[in-house]
Amino acid sequence: IRSLSAFIVEKDMPGYKVERVEESMAGRDTASLRFDNVRVPESYLVPPGVGRGLTPVFMAVWDVGRMGICGCLTGCILGCCRASVKFAKERALFGKPIYNLQAIRHRIAEMYVDLAAARSLTYRGAWLRDKGLSSRLEQSAAKYFTTQAALRASLHAIHIHGGSGNMVEYMPQAYYRFVPLLIAGGGTDEIMKDTVGEAAVSGANPVMGARGAEESGFYIM
Repeated sequence: IRSLSAFIVEKDMPGYKVERVEESMAGRDTASLRFDNVRVPESYLVPPGVGRGLTPVFMAVWDVGRMGICGCLTGCILGCCRASVKFAKERALFGKPIYNLQAIRHRIAEMYVDLAAARSLTYRGAWLRDKGLSSRLEQSAAKYFTTQAALRASLHAIHIHGGSGNMVEYMPQAYYRFVPLLIAGGGTDEIMKDTVGEAAVSGANPVMGARGAEESGFYIM
Protein backbone atom coordinates (compact mmCIF):
# COMPACT_ATOMS: atom_id res chain seq x y z
CA ILE A 1 0.00 0.00 0.00
CA ARG A 2 1.57 3.30 -1.08
CA SER A 3 -0.89 5.69 0.50
CA LEU A 4 -4.30 5.88 2.11
CA SER A 5 -6.59 8.73 3.00
CA ALA A 6 -8.58 9.02 6.21
CA PHE A 7 -11.66 11.21 6.41
CA ILE A 8 -14.64 12.05 8.58
CA VAL A 9 -18.20 11.19 7.56
CA GLU A 10 -21.09 12.97 9.28
CA LYS A 11 -24.18 10.91 10.07
CA ASP A 12 -26.45 13.33 8.22
CA MET A 13 -24.49 13.24 4.95
CA PRO A 14 -26.62 12.12 1.96
CA GLY A 15 -25.94 8.50 1.05
CA TYR A 16 -24.84 7.39 4.52
CA LYS A 17 -27.00 4.73 6.13
CA VAL A 18 -26.84 2.27 9.00
CA GLU A 19 -28.04 -0.74 7.05
CA ARG A 20 -28.24 -3.46 9.63
CA VAL A 21 -27.64 -3.88 13.35
CA GLU A 22 -26.89 -7.38 14.56
CA GLU A 23 -26.54 -8.51 18.16
CA SER A 24 -23.43 -10.52 18.93
CA MET A 25 -23.17 -13.40 21.39
CA ALA A 26 -21.73 -10.96 23.93
CA GLY A 27 -24.79 -8.71 23.71
CA ARG A 28 -22.95 -5.91 21.91
CA ASP A 29 -24.45 -4.63 18.69
CA THR A 30 -22.53 -4.70 15.41
CA ALA A 31 -23.71 -2.43 12.61
CA SER A 32 -23.29 -2.61 8.84
CA LEU A 33 -22.73 0.83 7.32
CA ARG A 34 -23.60 1.72 3.73
CA PHE A 35 -21.99 4.56 1.79
CA ASP A 36 -23.84 5.24 -1.47
CA ASN A 37 -22.11 8.02 -3.44
CA VAL A 38 -21.33 9.94 -0.26
CA ARG A 39 -19.56 13.20 -1.11
CA VAL A 40 -16.91 14.10 1.44
CA PRO A 41 -15.44 17.63 1.40
CA GLU A 42 -11.66 17.84 1.16
CA SER A 43 -11.66 19.70 4.47
CA TYR A 44 -12.81 16.46 6.14
CA LEU A 45 -9.53 14.68 5.36
CA VAL A 46 -7.50 13.70 8.45
CA PRO A 47 -4.78 14.92 8.31
CA PRO A 48 -5.29 17.50 5.55
CA GLY A 49 -4.17 16.28 2.14
CA VAL A 50 -4.88 13.25 -0.04
CA GLY A 51 -2.91 10.07 0.67
CA ARG A 52 -1.54 11.12 4.03
CA GLY A 53 -3.62 8.99 6.38
CA LEU A 54 -1.63 5.73 6.48
CA THR A 55 0.97 6.45 9.16
CA PRO A 56 -0.60 9.21 11.30
CA VAL A 57 -4.09 7.68 11.36
CA PHE A 58 -4.34 4.02 10.39
CA MET A 59 -1.07 2.83 11.92
CA ALA A 60 -1.60 4.93 15.03
CA VAL A 61 -5.13 3.60 15.51
CA TRP A 62 -3.84 0.08 14.87
CA ASP A 63 -1.11 0.36 17.51
CA VAL A 64 -3.14 2.16 20.15
CA GLY A 65 -6.18 -0.01 19.47
CA ARG A 66 -4.18 -3.21 19.86
CA MET A 67 -2.85 -2.14 23.24
CA GLY A 68 -6.35 -1.08 24.25
CA ILE A 69 -7.57 -4.58 23.42
CA CYS A 70 -4.74 -6.03 25.50
CA GLY A 71 -5.94 -3.87 28.37
CA CYS A 72 -9.50 -5.13 27.96
CA LEU A 73 -8.32 -8.75 27.91
CA THR A 74 -6.14 -8.21 30.97
CA GLY A 75 -9.17 -6.72 32.70
CA CYS A 76 -11.15 -9.85 31.83
CA ILE A 77 -8.48 -12.00 33.47
CA LEU A 78 -8.57 -9.80 36.56
CA GLY A 79 -12.37 -10.03 36.66
CA CYS A 80 -12.23 -13.82 36.42
CA CYS A 81 -9.67 -13.94 39.25
CA ARG A 82 -11.74 -11.74 41.55
CA ALA A 83 -15.00 -13.54 40.83
CA SER A 84 -13.39 -16.95 41.32
CA VAL A 85 -11.69 -16.07 44.61
CA LYS A 86 -14.91 -14.58 45.96
CA PHE A 87 -16.96 -17.61 44.93
CA ALA A 88 -14.36 -20.08 46.25
CA LYS A 89 -14.50 -18.42 49.68
CA GLU A 90 -18.29 -18.34 49.82
CA ARG A 91 -19.17 -21.72 48.29
CA ALA A 92 -18.98 -24.52 50.82
CA LEU A 93 -18.61 -28.24 50.13
CA PHE A 94 -18.91 -30.75 52.97
CA GLY A 95 -18.85 -27.88 55.41
CA LYS A 96 -15.69 -26.22 54.07
CA PRO A 97 -15.07 -23.49 51.48
CA ILE A 98 -14.09 -24.97 48.14
CA TYR A 99 -10.82 -22.98 48.08
CA ASN A 100 -9.53 -25.76 50.38
CA LEU A 101 -9.64 -28.09 47.38
CA GLN A 102 -6.30 -28.34 45.60
CA ALA A 103 -7.91 -28.39 42.15
CA ILE A 104 -9.60 -25.04 42.87
CA ARG A 105 -6.41 -23.46 44.18
CA HIS A 106 -4.48 -24.65 41.14
CA ARG A 107 -6.95 -23.01 38.77
CA ILE A 108 -6.74 -19.76 40.73
CA ALA A 109 -2.95 -19.98 40.70
CA GLU A 110 -2.89 -20.38 36.92
CA MET A 111 -5.15 -17.36 36.53
CA TYR A 112 -2.92 -15.28 38.79
CA VAL A 113 0.23 -16.19 36.83
CA ASP A 114 -1.53 -15.36 33.55
CA LEU A 115 -2.71 -12.05 35.00
CA ALA A 116 0.79 -11.06 36.09
CA ALA A 117 2.26 -11.98 32.71
CA ALA A 118 -0.53 -10.23 30.78
CA ARG A 119 -0.01 -7.03 32.76
CA SER A 120 3.73 -7.10 32.20
CA LEU A 121 3.47 -7.67 28.44
CA THR A 122 0.76 -5.05 28.04
CA TYR A 123 2.59 -2.40 30.06
CA ARG A 124 5.82 -3.12 28.16
CA GLY A 125 4.19 -2.70 24.75
CA ALA A 126 2.37 0.45 25.84
CA TRP A 127 5.50 1.94 27.42
CA LEU A 128 7.53 1.46 24.25
CA ARG A 129 4.71 2.96 22.16
CA ASP A 130 4.53 6.01 24.44
CA LYS A 131 8.30 6.47 24.16
CA GLY A 132 8.09 6.44 20.39
CA LEU A 133 10.23 3.29 20.19
CA SER A 134 9.65 0.25 18.00
CA SER A 135 6.94 -1.82 19.69
CA ARG A 136 5.44 -4.00 16.96
CA LEU A 137 7.06 -7.13 18.36
CA GLU A 138 6.08 -6.45 21.98
CA GLN A 139 2.54 -5.49 21.01
CA SER A 140 2.13 -8.66 18.98
CA ALA A 141 3.41 -10.80 21.85
CA ALA A 142 1.07 -9.04 24.27
CA LYS A 143 -1.95 -9.39 22.00
CA TYR A 144 -1.40 -13.10 21.42
CA PHE A 145 -0.73 -13.90 25.07
CA THR A 146 -3.57 -11.87 26.57
CA THR A 147 -6.06 -13.43 24.15
CA GLN A 148 -5.09 -16.96 25.10
CA ALA A 149 -4.79 -16.13 28.79
CA ALA A 150 -8.24 -14.53 28.89
CA LEU A 151 -9.78 -17.58 27.24
CA ARG A 152 -8.09 -19.81 29.82
CA ALA A 153 -9.15 -17.60 32.71
CA SER A 154 -12.80 -17.52 31.63
CA LEU A 155 -12.88 -21.32 31.42
CA HIS A 156 -11.15 -21.65 34.79
CA ALA A 157 -13.73 -19.32 36.31
CA ILE A 158 -16.61 -21.32 34.84
CA HIS A 159 -15.15 -24.56 36.24
CA ILE A 160 -14.64 -23.01 39.67
CA HIS A 161 -18.23 -21.77 39.72
CA GLY A 162 -19.53 -25.19 38.73
CA GLY A 163 -23.08 -25.12 37.43
CA SER A 164 -23.40 -21.49 38.49
CA GLY A 165 -20.71 -20.56 35.97
CA ASN A 166 -23.26 -20.90 33.16
CA MET A 167 -25.84 -18.71 34.85
CA VAL A 168 -26.27 -15.07 33.85
CA GLU A 169 -26.27 -14.05 37.52
CA TYR A 170 -22.55 -14.80 37.60
CA MET A 171 -19.85 -13.11 35.54
CA PRO A 172 -17.77 -16.04 34.14
CA GLN A 173 -20.23 -16.75 31.33
CA ALA A 174 -20.12 -13.08 30.31
CA TYR A 175 -16.32 -13.09 30.09
CA TYR A 176 -16.41 -16.34 28.13
CA ARG A 177 -18.73 -14.76 25.55
CA PHE A 178 -16.90 -11.42 25.44
CA VAL A 179 -13.30 -12.56 24.94
CA PRO A 180 -13.83 -14.17 21.47
CA LEU A 181 -14.99 -10.78 20.15
CA LEU A 182 -11.48 -9.44 20.72
CA ILE A 183 -9.56 -12.29 19.09
CA ALA A 184 -9.52 -10.75 15.60
CA GLY A 185 -9.34 -7.12 16.70
CA GLY A 186 -5.86 -5.67 16.32
CA GLY A 187 -4.70 -8.79 14.47
CA THR A 188 -5.53 -12.48 14.70
CA ASP A 189 -3.50 -14.95 16.75
CA GLU A 190 -1.91 -16.25 13.56
CA ILE A 191 -0.74 -12.77 12.54
CA MET A 192 0.62 -12.10 16.01
CA LYS A 193 2.54 -15.38 16.12
CA ASP A 194 3.90 -14.78 12.64
CA THR A 195 5.18 -11.36 13.70
CA VAL A 196 6.85 -12.71 16.83
CA GLY A 197 8.27 -15.72 15.00
CA GLU A 198 9.72 -13.56 12.25
CA ALA A 199 11.42 -11.34 14.83
CA ALA A 200 12.84 -14.35 16.64
CA VAL A 201 14.80 -15.53 13.59
CA SER A 202 15.65 -12.18 12.01
CA GLY A 203 19.03 -10.61 12.69
CA ALA A 204 17.54 -7.17 12.07
CA ASN A 205 15.08 -7.59 14.93
CA PRO A 206 15.72 -7.05 18.65
CA VAL A 207 16.49 -10.60 19.76
CA MET A 208 19.44 -11.69 21.84
CA GLY A 209 22.67 -10.79 20.12
CA ALA A 210 20.91 -8.77 17.43
CA ARG A 211 21.05 -5.06 16.81
CA GLY A 212 18.70 -3.09 19.06
CA ALA A 213 18.25 -5.75 21.75
CA GLU A 214 18.98 -3.30 24.55
CA GLU A 215 16.33 -0.90 23.29
CA SER A 216 13.56 -3.44 23.01
CA GLY A 217 14.28 -5.76 25.90
CA PHE A 218 13.12 -8.83 23.94
CA TYR A 219 15.44 -11.75 24.51
CA ILE A 220 15.47 -15.43 23.62
CA MET A 221 17.27 -17.46 26.27
